[in-house]
Amino acid sequence: MRCAAGLLHKLPVEVVFAYVAMSVVAIALYPFDKAAAERGRRRTPENTWHMVALLGG
Repeated sequence: MRCAAGLLHKLPVEVVFAYVAMSVVAIALYPFDKAAAERGRRRTPENTWHMVALLGG
C-alpha cells in the first residue's frame, strides 16, 4: 500500500484521473450488462470490455 501511495505522487494528475475514470466506467457497465443478460437483451460486446480493461478499467 505504501508503494502505491508513493507511485501516485510520481504520476501526472491526468494519468491518475484517467485510471479512476475508466474504473468508474467499468463499474458502471457491469450492472447494465447483467440486467441485459437477465432480460435476454443484447449484452455489452466483449471488445468493449477489452477496451475498457486496456484503458485502465
